[in-house]
Amino acid sequence: LAPAVLCALQALAPLSSSMCIGCLRALQAWLALNAGSSLASLYAGQGPLLAATLNALAAVNNEPLNLAAADALGELLTSTNSPLPASAPRGARDAAEAVAAQFGVLAREVRLAELLMSGEPADDRLFYFCRALCAFAERCVDLVAVTEGSLLPLVELLLLCAGGELRVAELSIDFWVGLQDTAVAQRHERLRAPLYRRLATLLLDKCTLPAEFTSWDEAAEDEEEFRRFREQSALEVLGACLSLLACEFVGQLQAMLQGSPPWQKLEAALFVLRGLHVQIKGALRGSAADGEGRPSAAAELQAALNQLLGFVFGQLAAWRPSGATLLVESAMRLVGAFAKWLQRDEALLRGCLRLVLEAVQAGGAPEHAAEAFRALCIHGRRRLASAAYLSELVGPCTALAGSAALASSVRLTLQEALARLVGAAPSPAEAEQLLHALVRAPCEQLAALLPHLPPSDGASVPPETAPRASDGSDVSRGIGGEAAATVASTQGVEEAVATQLALIGAAIRFSDTIHVGGGGSCAAHPVFAVLSYCWPLLQDASRRGGPSVLQALLELHGRAMGCLGGGLAPLLPSILEQIGTTFCRRPVVGALECLTQAIELYGESHEAPLSDTLERFVDAVCGWLASTAAPEAEPELLSAFFELCHRCLVFRPQLLLSLPCVASLFDAAAACVAHQEFQHTRAAITFLCLFLSGTDAANLYRESAAHCLQRSGGTLLRYCVQGLASASPANLVDHQIELLRVIAESAPTAVHGWLVAALADPGLDLGALPRQGAAAEAFVRGAAQQHATVAAFHCVASEFSRVCRGKAR
Repeated sequence: LAPAVLCALQALAPLSSSMCIGCLRALQAWLALNAGSSLASLYAGQGPLLAATLNALAAVNNEPLNLAAADALGELLTSTNSPLPASAPRGARDAAEAVAAQFGVLAREVRLAELLMSGEPADDRLFYFCRALCAFAERCVDLVAVTEGSLLPLVELLLLCAGGELRVAELSIDFWVGLQDTAVAQRHERLRAPLYRRLATLLLDKCTLPAEFTSWDEAAEDEEEFRRFREQSALEVLGACLSLLACEFVGQLQAMLQGSPPWQKLEAALFVLRGLHVQIKGALRGSAADGEGRPSAAAELQAALNQLLGFVFGQLAAWRPSGATLLVESAMRLVGAFAKWLQRDEALLRGCLRLVLEAVQAGGAPEHAAEAFRALCIHGRRRLASAAYLSELVGPCTALAGSAALASSVRLTLQEALARLVGAAPSPAEAEQLLHALVRAPCEQLAALLPHLPPSDGASVPPETAPRASDGSDVSRGIGGEAAATVASTQGVEEAVATQLALIGAAIRFSDTIHVGGGGSCAAHPVFAVLSYCWPLLQDASRRGGPSVLQALLELHGRAMGCLGGGLAPLLPSILEQIGTTFCRRPVVGALECLTQAIELYGESHEAPLSDTLERFVDAVCGWLASTAAPEAEPELLSAFFELCHRCLVFRPQLLLSLPCVASLFDAAAACVAHQEFQHTRAAITFLCLFLSGTDAANLYRESAAHCLQRSGGTLLRYCVQGLASASPANLVDHQIELLRVIAESAPTAVHGWLVAALADPGLDLGALPRQGAAAEAFVRGAAQQHATVAAFHCVASEFSRVCRGKAR
């Protein structure tokens, strides 16, 4: 059929422009069927049709025809229709060379070189032509790579496209990338270094903003298109240029930085260095000697790269960030990318630290500057961890972290970076001093902000909640800044309070590396002293805060537990009281996560207060599940709750199994088994499986689990069958099967009766399965069969689910 169809299209295409469009659309649809037509077969059998398609690309004042031709050629040149490997037969090579020659003729007809080099935007006709040209070049790239010369003009056309406007240049990228699949030694001489010199020049120019550029609002370029081209397209080819040209390419970058270049050229060089940082760092790590121990080309490249980086960062270390935002942004991202390289030179490291802090303060690219600061602190913390320098650094950093003019994410990044340095402080005493400096400003802001939040539970708040300065004065006096700017809005105050709590949490985040020494007591740890200083404010925040405040407070408690471990024991009862009161007043996920962490860390030493807090949590969640009309409305909360219960069974089963409300917990988890939301339903099923099967540590408390199963096992099984039959999504079926197996294993004598009762219940939706019949009876027999293998049980339950869902008979 294919030859007849193609012959008919070939005969009809020349009749008129509209007929040609219809024929090309029909050709595109036929080729989409992958019926065996290829470039070679079309060239050999329907040459006039192929010629008409190519000529339609150059048709004047007929964009629908140009587009139809480009679409048809695009479909013809897919890898399925026209594979053209380097080993392609002679017929395919002849077709590729003939089409390449025709593209050369058409390029002159559409004035490709003239129009692309003019700098004017390409019209639709020219763009469709370039699209088809680049698709053809990409398909036969393996043939081009090993050409003896006949396909080299095609490469010249692709170079013209690479120098065109961004959307045209981007069309050529796949060809340049595909060229890398052929080893350099196997390519034509002109497709080696000579080509990549020209290509590097073109792409470096494409990555450079126009000289008249000032801002994206006034630019002819589209910001998203420009950034995408640089980040996703140009860098991949420039990486190949670095690999092939090595020191020569480094020299091109060096030349862009010499003298007093316009900021646009400087920004492009910094961008390319940052974009290729992984490849550059890999080259710097490589061996610098050849097999005979002599300096190699790799050593020359390493020397050139080190020289370039030293020059760039030497200039940046002395630079005052100003001018174009894009230049500041590229500089900050470059500093962050090479933070590890910078730690080798303390002078450069400190100079770049000054640079990024000034950039944060100037506000040009604060997010990138803060990230660069964090990277410098992570990689340079050993060089920077002198008490004198840290004291010098903390002042301006804490001022920035406390600035309401900066986004909270920037402030937290700065605080966490400083915390990295504090964690590497020379002594615990110096670390404590620095930690106090980090939390002082947030505490002062908290003291000023909290009185503007009414107590959430209506309780009175003790007046003496603010920490005292070293002279005994109230630190909340005279507070301005963020506190003064936000008191007019309760929501603004809530957000500000949450930010201050997050800043305190960030300050202690990495303090677990501070070692007090074998003879030091837990209370001597700097974090303990800082928490004691903050404690009245934290208690006040727990009484006043909304969800965001409470979540931040609970995250702070979690970080304190992670830092101090057993050293937090003196404050733990108070923390647990806070957590319990907080959760009962405003259930937040953070409270569940915090209690989970506390049980893992302190379950053995603080069983009584943990048990009381856990009981309050269980009562609150079970009461809510029993009363709410929308039990799936809080999936994250339920997921965290059942994860808490599961972890409790793993670490301290006696805490959970000895609770008087354990039966209510079992019923609540059972009711969640037939829910449809994946995350919390799986968490409930996982908890129930462990609850019923038990662990070695839970053997003393098996009576609780047995009592729950005897009392409500039939109900649980009914929910499980409902989930298997219809309620659960497909990705929960295997979890339901495992729960059903655990029920059958835990109550082997009762499961048959429970199954019969469940299937007879008219309220149970069994989908396509008849309630009475061989299939239902077979399921009951198979599921209730004692001593069945796990595989056999899963097979029976899975088939039951498939039958109920209409997927099997």
